Amino acid sequence: MKAIWVTEKSPSPNDIQVSLDNMPKPVINKDQCLVEVQGSGVNQSDVKMILGIMPNTVWPRTPGRDYAGVVVDGPQALIGKSVWGSGGDLGNSRNGAHAEYVVVDTESVHERPSNISAHEAASVGVPFCTAYLGLIREANITADDTVVVLGLNGTVGEAVTQIATMVGARVIGVQRSSERYTGHTNSPVDIIDSTQGNVVEKIRELTGGEGANVVFNTVGDPYFTIGNLALASQGYHFIISNIKKEVTLDISQLYRNRTHLVGLASTFYNSCELGEVLEKLRPGFESGQLKPFAIHEESVYALENAKQAYEAVINGLTRNRVILDPKR
Repeated sequence: MKAIWVTEKSPSPNDIQVSLDNMPKPVINKDQCLVEVQGSGVNQSDVKMILGIMPNTVWPRTPGRDYAGVVVDGPQALIGKSVWGSGGDLGNSRNGAHAEYVVVDTESVHERPSNISAHEAASVGVPFCTAYLGLIREANITADDTVVVLGLNGTVGEAVTQIATMVGARVIGVQRSSERYTGHTNSPVDIIDSTQGNVVEKIRELTGGEGANVVFNTVGDPYFTIGNLALASQGYHFIISNIKKEVTLDISQLYRNRTHLVGLASTFYNSCELGEVLEKLRPGFESGQLKPFAIHEESVYALENAKQAYEAVINGLTRNRVILDPKR
């Protein structure tokens, strides 16, 4: 089979070093399935693995955390099923889905929604699982809650917005422009341009002085203080990324507000755990309350062009969801 192969970290985001190798078709054991990959998303974390940034990578490795495909070997009841999956182990401690085939644990295999395409299903994993883990598993949001999304138009920002509004919560988006929200939502989204005035004051004004029950910080340190100050009492501040590693923290403000400051990384959840999350999300996609990211033809790459796909993602050359298609 053809598979992307990485033997050592690449020197820089502008010089990604990967190869497309011909390998034997994988052999599975009794607790595994072999999935023929129809599409695999390219996430920032996939490229960070190639750059040697991810903490749990074991070399050499085939990248690729998210996939959609068809089961071609494994338990008889699963053969021929259209499935999807994601996992922090895939592409890090075990070979991932940037290949013609991927070996996954049978326990992790779940049918994908029949009303979305393989490419669309391959776009869902990391962003939507990250959003679900914070909003539902940790914060257990309800229709009475207000969620502030710092970095509204990113992939995780859109996933947070979709899940929050599906539950019935209010969403306030913060971004560094007056650009409208371009993703799917189940209710209107208030937008704050962070370059125009005091963001915390605007959030307090929109929430009647109470603040947000959840702040989902997809950017990191540039919004760290804003996120903490914008929270209602006992609110959750989720941080999933960073630019700089160090921030200034007013500890007294943290404990006086009884803030839940939570670092969140889906890379530490294996494919079985994230498979369960996708199964929880499936009814939302089937009902249309959740929608996959729009897939643009120019952002679907053959494995032969994986280097260009990786560099486009890590260098911000496209805002589209990038997919690798082994059949191209």
